[in-house]
Amino acid sequence: MRINPQIGGGRIKETGTVARNSKFGVPMEAKNDIISAFKEYPWLNSLHCHCGSQGCEMDLLLTGASLTVSFADEINGILGKRRIKVLDLGGGIPVDYDKDVEDENTITPERYCAALEDKIPGLFQDPPTYNITTEYGRYVSSKAGIVVSRVEYTKDVGGRGIATIHAGADMFLRTCYTKNWPHRVSVWDSEGNWRSGEVEGTRKWDVVGPLCFSGDIVAENVDLPKELREGDYIAVHDTGAYTIGMFSAYNSRQKPVVFGVGEWEDGGELDIGIMVEGEKVEDTLRGWGVE
Repeated sequence: MRINPQIGGGRIKETGTVARNSKFGVPMEAKNDIISAFKEYPWLNSLHCHCGSQGCEMDLLLTGASLTVSFADEINGILGKRRIKVLDLGGGIPVDYDKDVEDENTITPERYCAALEDKIPGLFQDPPTYNITTEYGRYVSSKAGIVVSRVEYTKDVGGRGIATIHAGADMFLRTCYTKNWPHRVSVWDSEGNWRSGEVEGTRKWDVVGPLCFSGDIVAENVDLPKELREGDYIAVHDTGAYTIGMFSAYNSRQKPVVFGVGEWEDGGELDIGIMVEGEKVEDTLRGWGVE
């Protein structure tokens, strides 16, 4: 049974899962009903609390886990036996989209586990009272992906540079529609050389997508090389989560190809393969019932 401890929504309201009025889980204000359900249905044997990931600080994750463990102990005590055997403390770990280097504030699985052990030592006793499961969510995959798109054209508008690429709100729904999860971007020339801007200088740019609404902005007011050129490539970083999995067919956009990159076991050359086939125009037409 998934419960909502109603402890707050975190910093991002749109994706909070344990606010007082959240749609997720059975609210703890219905605590007596939850206990009654465990009394009535003997097949119930687990509790799940998902505090969310992005926008959730360590204290929120720990409080949700602590309340879940305490409530499981209470239910088992009331029933007089170890009915609840599994605790799902899922919700993931937030991703630092601003940098790749960890600092003292970075939440990692190791730090989360150590904090859990410090706050709820009974959770780690041997033999364990509960089987624990969790899901680290975006933390596992976000930094494993980048999106690379060619600059179609550039222009100046109102004193700001505009660089239009071929990926926008179709790929970055939460970035464009809610303005959460801003991604870093970098520029590469047509030969694959990084353009840092150190030599030529930088200026403010908006990196925008091809969709037909003003909010289709992937990165806004960011410092990029002064002379962006048509045919350059822009890499959008940390895109291994909430991108291709949420791809939108708005404006009849075709889903792009996804490449996987790995190394051979002998440490030789990189192995590059297609993970997801890109859609063709015929695929899109078929999706709208046109053969």
